[in-house]
Amino acid sequence: MTREEVVAYAEKWIADFNRGDVEAVLESFAEDVVFLSPIAGEALQGKAGLRAYWLEAVAGIGRIEFTLGDVVWDSVTRRLIVLYQADLGQRSMRAMELFVFDSEGVVIEGEAMYGLARK
Repeated sequence: MTREEVVAYAEKWIADFNRGDVEAVLESFAEDVVFLSPIAGEALQGKAGLRAYWLEAVAGIGRIEFTLGDVVWDSVTRRLIVLYQADLGQRSMRAMELFVFDSEGVVIEGEAMYGLARK
């Protein structure tokens, strides 16, 4: 993937979450993806597990507004870091997501990391 492609990926990921469109977010994820989230408190196994978690989270949060800050891409390891501002209901925080892609451009691993929440 080129830098332009990963920036486009990050912009689409942000836009899909801002619309609350979990299915669109999941389009690029492998069926057996492993996703770590400190809020979930466990590794989420598979696209079905991630879907259930995100659907519940989106429904519970209400308003989601992500603003892209930057992307960091390593083409050798196929790792993308998306840095963004997350405004979730009444909370606001800086956050980042790590995505690991396979050779076909499918996300096989991910991890969410969050900064200190501000009200």
